[in-house]
Amino acid sequence: MPPTKKTGGQQDDLMAAISQVKTNQDRRTKRSSRRKTVRSAEMLVGNWVKKLLVLVVVALVALLVDGVRREANDFKAYVTAFSGNVQVTSGGKTAPATMDQKLLDDDVVETAAGATCTLVMSEGSAVQMEPGTRLTVRVLDYCRGGRRDRSFMVERGSAISTVGKYFGAESQSNVVTPTAVAAVRGTAFRVAYDPATQQTAVQTVEGKVDVRTPVGVPQQVTAGRAVGAAGYSLAVGGPLDEASRRALTAQATRLRALETDRTPNKMNALESTLTAVADPVLQLLGICPGGWGYNSIDSARRSACMEALRTLRTNLTSLPDPPEVINPWTLAELNLDPKEKKRLVKAFLGQMIDKYEKREHDWTIEATCRDKRRTRYVVTEGTLEKIQG
Repeated sequence: MPPTKKTGGQQDDLMAAISQVKTNQDRRTKRSSRRKTVRSAEMLVGNWVKKLLVLVVVALVALLVDGVRREANDFKAYVTAFSGNVQVTSGGKTAPATMDQKLLDDDVVETAAGATCTLVMSEGSAVQMEPGTRLTVRVLDYCRGGRRDRSFMVERGSAISTVGKYFGAESQSNVVTPTAVAAVRGTAFRVAYDPATQQTAVQTVEGKVDVRTPVGVPQQVTAGRAVGAAGYSLAVGGPLDEASRRALTAQATRLRALETDRTPNKMNALESTLTAVADPVLQLLGICPGGWGYNSIDSARRSACMEALRTLRTNLTSLPDPPEVINPWTLAELNLDPKEKKRLVKAFLGQMIDKYEKREHDWTIEATCRDKRRTRYVVTEGTLEKIQG
């Protein structure tokens, strides 16, 4: 029997439905393929991003670790040149100096007659000891962000110092004698001391040097000028003679040349920035400049500073008549054991108190802590207060 029109129509509808199903299937297949392609691309990009992030984190950690390692260099001075008989006392043992020898706080260097010795710091600052000199490394300190605190004592003889241009704008350096202190930034100068007469001489080659004794008004000694002190009495400054000026300028120029090898590169600057940014976290972990331990943490330094001030208060209140003057860096006028004096000044910036003033019925001491903020305190017979930081 021939197919009817109805049967033919049904076949057409069936074929159309099959075609539609096939079309839909093709569309689903294409969409699925596109989704798979997108997912593959996303996974590929995601994997690369993850790998890149891992590489960045690893690189940052490596830079941070190297930055922490480099910080240790700021706590050392290095013997870069010497001639003649030069002796170094470190850890209670005295031995001849050696090239590239590392010097730390409290180390002592002595040059015999005719001998010289050059010490260089991490960023290029330098000290050249002249013949017959005894010099003590008082403090080599560093706070993240580039703040340095350096101090040397010329106990006898003379030394020429240069402060490098990478020393740091908020850093401080001083050279003291038993009776006077020369505080500097970005300067070249010479300090001499004769223990027999207690005479100090400061000669400025470049920049400006602030010179003071425990009494009187400080003087600013500009380039080409000099000032002297007999004991605590600071004389009026005057010009350097031409021969001395030429000789000191030549020596300062030789010391300045040592900065070249210690010029920080971009990587050093990046590491310094990273350690400064990460300092709060590193402090919590006990990873502090110069070591790993509680005593280097800012809060511990502030506690040590306040405890030292309390000890000074106890000592002063026990005296029937407090002294009119106190040497800020030696505390010579106080009735303290030498080791105790050294322990106390170590708590203060520059290893010295900022100010001592005796009044009619009272006295005050001001001091700056060695923490990053340079916190300042004032202590009287009845109070201990923070005044800055």
